[in-house]
Amino acid sequence: QRRVRATVASALLWVRQLVYQIEEPMKVFRENKLLMSNRDSTRIVKLYNRLATTFYKFENLWLTNWSATVEPIRSALKATLLVRDKEGKLYVNMDPKILELIQETKWLIRLDCSVLREPRRF
Repeated sequence: QRRVRATVASALLWVRQLVYQIEEPMKVFRENKLLMSNRDSTRIVKLYNRLATTFYKFENLWLTNWSATVEPIRSALKATLLVRDKEGKLYVNMDPKILELIQETKWLIRLDCSVLREPRRF
């Protein structure tokens, strides 16, 4: 049996951990007036802002790309689930990508990501 990996959720977890690792020190930095009065503080804040923006764009890019892959898989949901071969044996006709989509969606919901822009019926 093939193990299903939630690659998008893994990427989001990774980038969110990076965001957390730069946010916590930055909170301390911003609360300390002595540090903020330092001449390098502007440069540090700008660097933090650039990193945070890059991280959020990274997350958005992964979610956008994932959303684009969902639509073609939805067509597989309309396929006949059971098919009969020439000998009359029944087989399950299910695209393995559907299982991947279910796993990924489950993890994205746990990460509080908006996985569907609008509810749709299949």
